Amino acid sequence: MAKSGYLECNGIDPRTGDEATYRIELSRVDDIKRRHPGNKFWDLYSVQELVASFSSAYLGLRTVNEDFGDPTHFVKEPDKDGICITGIPSKRRVSDKFVPPPRGFTFAVFCDTRLVVFNWAWIESDPAEHNLPIGWQLRFDKRIWPKTKL
Repeated sequence: MAKSGYLECNGIDPRTGDEATYRIELSRVDDIKRRHPGNKFWDLYSVQELVASFSSAYLGLRTVNEDFGDPTHFVKEPDKDGICITGIPSKRRVSDKFVPPPRGFTFAVFCDTRLVVFNWAWIESDPAEHNLPIGWQLRFDKRIWPKTKL
């Protein structure tokens, strides 16, 4: 059942590997549409794709984005329980058309423990592993996806 006041996206919980519902507050979507009507709004299509099929996921968000020259601070304050999933979507929506994702960038979706998404952005890719964000070891406390077998 849809939760009132949220845009819902079906996906995978990186902590368990189970099906899960990600939510984005409609007030956040409206704010993005009003204040950032360009790519930030259209990147919601990439959010929907990524939550269902991501390459990596991390637990524990750090506020080091300024060290990498990112134009915005994706994480306002450290959050040891915050989650970030990353990957390269198959396409990117720009206005009324779909285009290839930008070369050299990985898409990141930031959410809380309830899988409520609070931010998303394209981050420069790690030169050694193109589907990971540059500096992922410093940005996050722990990599939790892909799951490793012991």
